[in-house]
Amino acid sequence: MEIPAPTHSGDTWQEIVATNVRMACARADWTQSDLARALGVSHGTVNIRWRGKRQWQLEDLEKIASALGTTPWDLITPAPGDEWCPRPDSNREPAD
Repeated sequence: MEIPAPTHSGDTWQEIVATNVRMACARADWTQSDLARALGVSHGTVNIRWRGKRQWQLEDLEKIASALGTTPWDLITPAPGDEWCPRPDSNREPAD
């Protein structure tokens, strides 16, 4: 099976994790349905997280990593070349 290239700019943690989960599933030849069964949740629940519309929960990442033979760290770490740009904090104080 050909593993697809990442499809995001890597600009948010949520997108990075969603992409990493999709890539880990692709390497294992898993579908969204396979992942939903492994997590004990509905396909719809996986789908909104799969697409990065809602963030993965930390306990889910631990289960996913265990099921796919990887680590939670691998699921949250930006791929080489990705750049993490957290959203600016709206409550920042001016620099002194």
